[in-house]
This record gives sequence, structure tokens and C-alpha cells, in this order.
Amino acid sequence: MAKFKDISDISPKAELQDLDSATAFVDILARHGFNSLNKCIWLGACYCLAARAVRPAKLDQVSLSLINSLSPDCAVDSSPLALSIGQYLDELASNFGPTQSLKLDLPLSPEFFHCLLPAWIFQILTQSEGKTTYTEARQSRSFDELPRLTQWFTPCWVSSYLADQVISSKTETFLDPACGGGHILVEALKSFCKKNQLSPSRALERISGLDIEPALIKLSALSLYLCALDLNNHKLDSTLPLANLFCIESQDAELGSLILGLENSTYSLVRYDNTKLEASSLPMNFDAIAANPPYLGYRLMPKKMVAFLRQEYKDAHYDMYSAFLELASRLINQSGKISFICQQSFLSITRYELLRKKLLSSYNFTSLVSLGSGAFQSRSGEKVSSVIVTLEHSKQNYDLSHIDLRDQACKRIALKTGINSMPSKLILGKEMEETSRLIAGTPILPDCPQDVAQLFSRLPQLDHKEHGITVTNGMFTCDNKRFVKHFSEIKDFEKDDFVPYDKGGGQKWFATTPYRLWWKDQGESIRTLRVERGQSKTLPGEDFYFKQGITYSYIGTRGFKARLLSPGSVFDIASSSLFCKDETKLNYLLGFLNSSLVVFILGQLNPTVNFQIGDIRRTPYCKPNSKVVGEMNTLVSKSIELASIFDQINPDSPAFDPDLELLSGKPTLERVSAMVKDLNRQEKQLQNQIDEIVFELYLVSSNTRQRIKENYWVRNSGRFLTEPSESFVRKLTDRSRSLLKT
Repeated sequence: MAKFKDISDISPKAELQDLDSATAFVDILARHGFNSLNKCIWLGACYCLAARAVRPAKLDQVSLSLINSLSPDCAVDSSPLALSIGQYLDELASNFGPTQSLKLDLPLSPEFFHCLLPAWIFQILTQSEGKTTYTEARQSRSFDELPRLTQWFTPCWVSSYLADQVISSKTETFLDPACGGGHILVEALKSFCKKNQLSPSRALERISGLDIEPALIKLSALSLYLCALDLNNHKLDSTLPLANLFCIESQDAELGSLILGLENSTYSLVRYDNTKLEASSLPMNFDAIAANPPYLGYRLMPKKMVAFLRQEYKDAHYDMYSAFLELASRLINQSGKISFICQQSFLSITRYELLRKKLLSSYNFTSLVSLGSGAFQSRSGEKVSSVIVTLEHSKQNYDLSHIDLRDQACKRIALKTGINSMPSKLILGKEMEETSRLIAGTPILPDCPQDVAQLFSRLPQLDHKEHGITVTNGMFTCDNKRFVKHFSEIKDFEKDDFVPYDKGGGQKWFATTPYRLWWKDQGESIRTLRVERGQSKTLPGEDFYFKQGITYSYIGTRGFKARLLSPGSVFDIASSSLFCKDETKLNYLLGFLNSSLVVFILGQLNPTVNFQIGDIRRTPYCKPNSKVVGEMNTLVSKSIELASIFDQINPDSPAFDPDLELLSGKPTLERVSAMVKDLNRQEKQLQNQIDEIVFELYLVSSNTRQRIKENYWVRNSGRFLTEPSESFVRKLTDRSRSLLKT
């Protein structure tokens, strides 16, 4: 998130997004010495009210004096909702005591002090603070750490789409079962007012929100109140009711909204104003449900949550988001609609097959928006691949609308103009469901042409015994810091105690690993530690150590790329590998794996950055004849040569050669860039020929070939070498000089 140096940076004319303006406000407050969560939220709320020239009645003196100093002529709102917000502000300010003037030189505009600003302040401050590191929080498996791990608020451009998908002129009831700071609730309120021609007061009666954390339902109430003021053009409405925002109270309250999905659960509701209500205060079923549910895999959940989900949500227990999706399916009316932003892996990976089948049997998938990674601006470095899934409780003939926003440029456009403005592809629902049935695991694949799907039923899997191909996991040392070193860290006297260690990297065709594994005792120390850590003494994949093989990176942030294992190496779990009984076909297999068809298939089976060996194993494999193998071997050998040339000028590679002609004199960015550009040009020509060989072998139609070539995942994976930077050239020059001196 951006840092703002000056008040002028946050002028409304800057057209900042809501999170940006909240970040700016927090930065400025910090420079004035305000860092506590409650005080910053309170300040944000007071400024938001002053910007609308409205204040709740019956405020305590601390809040009243600040708002009056900011906007002396505020209208006094005595509606039930306003009074509850006043109680919340006084609660936030209860420990402040006498406060000096807090009037900052800020533009009092509703555009800057938007209705979600206090909620974003909560996100910014809670994610930057904490007694434990994020890694420690993940390892704790504690309910206390759940908020820190799972609270990632929804960007407004996503919230708007979610609400728009499920709310129509006929919608009577709406639920967000994980409402957070109210981002989706705010858009639901806007949508009800627009589509149903309702006043904010009437629309609020139709909206319900639940969250596990009391602080968040109070923030949601504030967000809804500010939004209602905006929808009323800041005019008072004495009929604004208390919002339907609740926490669950029961002996299993830490399980949150998921309790609602049980047939015989006993619970009550605690409204955000701390009043207790009967469970019957909440509708049993809803016309519309939209959510950004918490994401958390079962390996990181508290043990009680794991046991609960396995018993009550057995088809969806692997992640919290999938359990919430099943919860929505239990709470929706027969004619209702559901829209969730969740992980794209739900659509394809095997563990969610039963849940997909259950949903396909009762719902139409009317819309899919592929967001890819980076959809959550508040989560720096986010690699989760997200998708918006919209379901309708009907099994009539339907069309599925698919919008692909995986490209960052497309996301930026959608952020400004809205997701509905982006081009979409309509797919017959029956065609999509038929495609799903053709592939083991029943994946939902809006991108997949039927002739590609048919390959799964027509051809055996890659690891079928007749092919002589083995796909295996690699080494898990339990302590890489102890057993693995970079080659530059190893002293001459200890070199014989280390062997090459391949551990991912995402390069294509060939690269020499820079890592070394301590192997003085043939792995006995690693085996001993593995047993101490509860692992088997047998080393994963050890039957194939030091053999010729092919590897790929477990984490493929730059797409899927396969390459030869470094000669004489052991391979890591992050560098799972393939081996052929007939090693003369190894180059063919490498070309096959890097072909656009296979990259496309793998992107369909698992559109995440984490490739599983199961995805590789179930790739359809057509056994080639000797002519095809010969043609492929020639092309792949040339591709490996190109990669080897770059390996020799890569300053991070053990194969770096300072005597190359390119390195004579002083290498320049222009010279290195020209060389890399030429290598990329040659590789692209070879890649195109490899693609055609595989397309012909698999009888792929010309139309499908074009669709595959244009696929986002294929284009991303097809990149060979990255354009060099100035820092790359400096590093290259420094290493060359160092080696020549030696």
C-alpha cells in the first residue's frame, strides 16, 4: 500500500481508491502520534460524520467536541441506527479522557472520508500489528489467531459485483455470513435501493450480516450508517432502523456462522449494540447470499474446527471457504442466488470433487470471474488465485458467463469501470457440465474446449505403467538451513561432502542448480532428523537420486516450466521430478511437458501457483512413434543449448563462464539485452515447432490451437528468458572480474 508524505497527496482530485485514502489517513495520524486501533477508528468515524455534516444524538463530550470542532453546524440524527452508532463512538472513546484539539488540516469531503474508511483503518492496523509474526500465527492453530490469518476485506469493485449478481427487484432477504467491516453489505444496500426503488431505511430491513468478531459487526453497522447517509444525500431519516448484524452466542461460538448450517443447533444472537435476540430473529433461509469467506486450510485450523468440519461439512472440510460455500447452499431459498469470491482451486482440484458434484446437481453456475492473484490490494504479495462463483438454485437450461481478469492490466480496468463492463464469454451450461463429466474429478473448466476434455477419456494417463514414466516427490530434509547451502558458501575443503541439490526455480529447458546438499553420510543425518520430526526414514524419491530426469517448480508464479534436472543431483520436494525407463525419450518428454497443449491442460487441472504431482500424473498421454520422438529430440536439444548459453552468462549459476566473448571488455546492458533477445527469438521458433508436433499428435483442431495459444496461463508459461536489468549486468561484471582475478 502507498505511503503518503503530504496532505496534498490525499486531495479528492487524486481519484484514490478507498483503501488508498484510508492508508493516507493512517499515515497522517501516525505522524501526529495516533497509533492505537480504537483511537484511529474513532477519528476516522468522526471525520466521516463531519464530512457529511451529521452527528448522532446523545454523544458523550469527547466525540461531540471533536465533531463540532470539525463541522459546527452538524444536523443531529436521532434515528435508532444513529443512536447505536453514537453508542459505538462513545465506547471507542471511553478511555481517551480529556482530548486536545484533533482538528487536522484535511479536506472534509465524503469522497475522501468514504463510508468504508473506518473499516479499512481496522484492516490496515490489525494486519500490521500483533504479538506474533504471521508465520507464527499460521503455526499456532489457535482460534485467537484466526482473525489475523483470515480477515482480508473485499475491494469495492469486487463487492459491487458480488451484490449485483444476487440482488434483483424480487429479492427480499440478503445475507453475508462473514461480513467483516461491511464491504459487501454496503454494496448490497446500494443495490437494494437502486434495483428495488427502496429507501435506505427499508433496504436495511432486508440485509443481514454475521461475523465471529464483535468489533467487526460494529464496524459494519458504522459502514451501513454512513452509506445510508450518502444514499439520502446526507439528509436525516428518523426511521433508519438498527442493522441486522449479529455474532453467534453458543457453547461453540468460536465456530461462528457455520453453526447455522446444522439442523439441530442451539444458539442465540448478539446484535452489534450488545442486545441479545432469539435465533428466530434471523430468517431460516435467504433469497441472496454473497460473501468473501475466510480462507484457511485444514492443516492450519484449530483442532476443534477441523473435527467440526469433518463431521458436519464432510464434503467441504479442507478449507474454511469451501465450508462457507456449503453453508450458503444450505441457507439459500429454492429460487435464490449465491455469489462468493473464493480460491480458484475449488473449481478443479480433486479434494473438492464431492462438493462440486453436489452443487452441480442442484445449481446452475451462471457466472465465473477468474481473478487470478493480486485481487486483494490490502494483502501485499498475495499469490492466492481467486475466482468469483455465482450459483442459481435452478436446473433449467442456462448460459455460463465467464470473465477472465487474470491479467493485471484487465484487473486495473475492472477496478475503474466495474467487472460487468469487461468482456465476457457465454458458454452453454450443458456444454460446461458435459466437459466436467469427461474429466476425472469433475472439474468446472469454463476455458476448456470439448476436444481437449475428450483427451482425458480417450487416452491413458501419463503415469500409466505401459509408458514407463514415473512422477515422484522429492526430498524433504526437515531443515534446509542445516543441510542445504548455496554453492558460493561452500569452502574448498568441504566440497566433497556436498552434492548438487535441485530445488525449484521456474527455469525452462535447462539450468544448473546453485544449491548443494550435505551428503557426507549418504543422507543418514537427514534420515535421523526426519524420524525425530515424525517423518519416515525413507527419503522421498531416493530410488531416482543422481539419475537423469525432468523437474518443474512446485511453485510456478511465472507459469509452468519444465527443465532437465541438474546432472548428478538430488531433488527437493519443491522440485518434484519425472523419470523415463527409456532415457533416450527424456528429451521428448521434456518437449511434451513444455508444449502449449500440456501447459494449457495443467492450467485447467490446477490453476494455482502450486503444481501437484497428481496433476502431472493425470495428464493424457499419447504414445509417440519413433519419427515424432526423433523430430522432438532435435528441437529440444537445440532449446537446451540455448538455455545452456544463458546459464553460462548467468552470474547466479555455478556454470558461469567469465571467458565468454560477450564478457570481454565491459559488458553493457545493450549487449546483454541483444543476446537475450536473440535467444528468446530462437527459442520461440523452436517452441512453435514443438507445439505443432504435439497438436498434430493429439489431433487438436485449428480453432482449439488458437484458443490455447491465446490462453493467459500458456502465454505466461511460454516466456523463456526475462529481459536483463542494469543490476543483472552489474552482478555479471562483478562476478566475471572476481573469477578472472582468481
